Amino acid sequence: MQFSVNHPVLFLLAGIVVLAVLAQSFFFLRKAWRHGKEIGMPMDKLKRVAIGTAIFTVAPALAIVISVISLSKKLGVPLPWMRLSVVGAITYETPAAANALSAMGLEWAQIISLSATQYVTVAAVMTMGIMVGIWLVPVVGKKLIGGMINLEKRDKKWGDIFSASLFLGMISAFLGLTTAGLYSNYFLVIDAVTKLFGPAVSALTPSVGHLLVEADSRRLFGVFRRIRFMNFWIACFAATSLFTMVQPFVSLWFGPQYLLDVTVVMLLAFQLFQTLMRGSYNAFQDAAGIFYENRFVPLAESALNLISS
Repeated sequence: MQFSVNHPVLFLLAGIVVLAVLAQSFFFLRKAWRHGKEIGMPMDKLKRVAIGTAIFTVAPALAIVISVISLSKKLGVPLPWMRLSVVGAITYETPAAANALSAMGLEWAQIISLSATQYVTVAAVMTMGIMVGIWLVPVVGKKLIGGMINLEKRDKKWGDIFSASLFLGMISAFLGLTTAGLYSNYFLVIDAVTKLFGPAVSALTPSVGHLLVEADSRRLFGVFRRIRFMNFWIACFAATSLFTMVQPFVSLWFGPQYLLDVTVVMLLAFQLFQTLMRGSYNAFQDAAGIFYENRFVPLAESALNLISS
């Protein structure tokens, strides 16, 4: 009997696991709903929380669907469907499967079909590899989060540094040191551009602080909109200039062999735009001393960076 990565038995086993996870989710959802009623939460607030949580799951769900489609070409549908519905990410699953195949003398890009032995080996490597995170997160996760919150209280720029370091680490881990080296060349340019244009808005922080003391909320909002509009034009000019000029600059400075694809450069320009656009918000946040409410933003940024990477 010829082995198939899409055999009905595999669909059945994967379906059982996914149903178990769904049952667990509904159990805790019902328990949380009942507890909310017990502590006196209004029904409209419970509904808003439930709807907001459901909407928040849309983006990860789309990423999971795309990842399943990507992996199904080599591993079939059941295994990626089960793993990505329970635990795992495309940034881990593909390298783990590729490394397992490489150890067996096979190439991921050249695989057309897998034997039962190869399939079980790949599944075992993917499973055992992800188990490291299961025990590592409880051991270091709490200390890491606590350390990041403390750094954020001292200086919010540590969140940016951590996010950038995480992004570079992801590139090194999954794409290799060569790609990380290419990205670091661009990062030097982007960092210089950020330091050049960033102070244009951050220099307004003392004036904003003075305005917060004397002006009413309506005038404050008007000033904020004007600063944000100016910030928008600065960010657009910087990002457009980077996208237009960084390729010739890197080619002239390092050599044409160190150029990244134009799509990557476009994403880097968008990232610069997003970073600079935070200037107007940061100016008002720093002037008003709004730090406690913003304590989890660096963690959210790092998580988004990790997912999008």
